[in-house]
Amino acid sequence: MFPDPPKCSFASDNAAGIHPAVLDAIASANLGHALAYGEDEWTRQVEA
Repeated sequence: MFPDPPKCSFASDNAAGIHPAVLDAIASANLGHALAYGEDEWTRQVEA
């Protein structure tokens, strides 16, 4: 009928879940309010 699926797949990198540490960082960044276009605390931290 149908062939067996491959044992190894080289799918796109967005076919897997996110690492828990990355998800935690995104959740932390999503708290509160921030100005846009470089006038935010996240940009200041990166530029420091």
